[in-house]
Order: sequence, then structure tokens, then C-alpha cells
Amino acid sequence: PLAGALLLDLLSSEASAVVLSICKEFKQKLLSLRPTCRRVTKISEEIMRPLSLPLVLWIFDLPEAPQTEAVLRASAAAAADPELFDKLAASVPVCAVDPLQEGGEWSEHEIRCASNLLALCDGALSGGKSGM
Repeated sequence: PLAGALLLDLLSSEASAVVLSICKEFKQKLLSLRPTCRRVTKISEEIMRPLSLPLVLWIFDLPEAPQTEAVLRASAAAAADPELFDKLAASVPVCAVDPLQEGGEWSEHEIRCASNLLALCDGALSGGKSGM
């Protein structure tokens, strides 16, 4: 039992959504070991190297998906292939990074794209991928 609790502590600071989704019995055992668990996790603990596009898509399909920028930041830190973000944007349009117009007011979509671009750049730099 001690080794299992230690493993859970090493896996995530709180209850990992990925770990909790293994199976109902595992989730019940985890919550019995950690009764004060807030069932909240950090995106940076869910998305790790190597980046798994199916995992990122699964995260966006959660009933309460996290902020797009947080997912993009963590994904960029873990990604080895920038083309994954084209595939992600094709599946999840809110992740798009389209060209921005010069001059005039930006549309809501362009503001979202700029925010996404900043999140990707921040994540790439924090992941040591300055050439991405």
C-alpha cells in the first residue's frame, strides 16, 4: 500500500485525470487512499513527452475542458513535431493559429489566434525548443 501511495504522489500533485480514468475500481481505490484529493490536476502533469495527440484531443473532449492556452503551452513544451499543431487545429478549431491582419481592429478569432501563438511560443521556449 505504501508503494502505491508513493507512486501516485510521484505521478501527479493531485488526482490525474488520466490516472483516474484507468477504471472505476482504480479511481475508487485512489480516492480511498487520498480522501482529501481535490480531483484537480495540472495540465503540465497530464501532457508530457512524448506528446500524444489522442491524449490532447481527449482533454479537449472533457466536459470541462481546460483553457486552450494552457493545453497549447504544455503541448508545445512536450512536442517534437510542430506539424502536430496543424493536426490539432484541424480537429479542434479553437486551437488555430491563422495569419493576423495588419491594421484595423482584430476580430475575436484573430485575438484567439494571437493568444494561441503566444501560448505555443511560451511552451516551446519552456520546453527548450526555441527552433520550433
